[in-house]
Amino acid sequence: MRQIKDWVSLLRIRQYTKNGFVLAPLFFSFSFLNRTLLTTSLYGFFLFSIAASAVYIFNDIFDKKEDAAHPVKCKRPIASGAIKTQIATIIAVLLTLLCLYLSFTLSELFGYMVAIYIFINLLYSVALKRIVILDLMIIAIGFVLRVYAGGFLINVLPSTWLTLMTFLISLILALGKRRDDVMMKNGTEEIIHSYSDGYNIEMLNYSIVAVAGVVIVCYIQYTLSPEIIKHFHNPYLYFNIIFVIAGFLRYFQALFVKKGLSNPSEMILRDRFLQVNIILWLCSFILFID
Repeated sequence: MRQIKDWVSLLRIRQYTKNGFVLAPLFFSFSFLNRTLLTTSLYGFFLFSIAASAVYIFNDIFDKKEDAAHPVKCKRPIASGAIKTQIATIIAVLLTLLCLYLSFTLSELFGYMVAIYIFINLLYSVALKRIVILDLMIIAIGFVLRVYAGGFLINVLPSTWLTLMTFLISLILALGKRRDDVMMKNGTEEIIHSYSDGYNIEMLNYSIVAVAGVVIVCYIQYTLSPEIIKHFHNPYLYFNIIFVIAGFLRYFQALFVKKGLSNPSEMILRDRFLQVNIILWLCSFILFID
């Protein structure tokens, strides 16, 4: 049983929710009622998840020493020694080759998106994550690649609005990730990660709030834009901004009142309020369509 948990942890299956961005074009184009497109998109989600697992393993291999000194990440299979580095490397290479082969077989453009995602993340793991600010941009670009990969699968080019909001929301994910590292570093004398040295809590707090504000403004502009009103055949889509604002306020409450972890993806898995809020937001899109 312990070995199964180690492999689940190594593959980061809990992080597969992030690959839901692959399904964004399917949802916003309202093509999810098309069984063929839905099946294709879900297959793409699966392939991108394999690619993400390979990337996570490579990152854990490169970060083995630093993770061993981390109060939480020291429990990861490679850092703890539960899974040998050589075996993990073989698995990562096999997953990479498998997902690339299947991705290009499914769609050439989708395959290129997966290949670029793996390539920039390998660069990130080796060196780019140690360059302050650029590390955040790389993480955000990875999510944009997910959206475009999903769009290429169903022949729908993601809109400017979807691209912009994906980048901004994923930037908040990246800022939250760095904030967790800094908070843990401040609470211990041990070295956590060298690439968190260029950040402090104040900068990250201000950045998260600022980017969240930009997301809200962009979302309002998105719901009021003529092309979106024409696409959804309804001028009242802006009413669901209440769910977006409520979601951010809940996130800020967790950060500044409860002093909890900053990673939104982890919060979504644990926070019932956020889960219900997201479901209501998704349902509101369907209800507002004529």
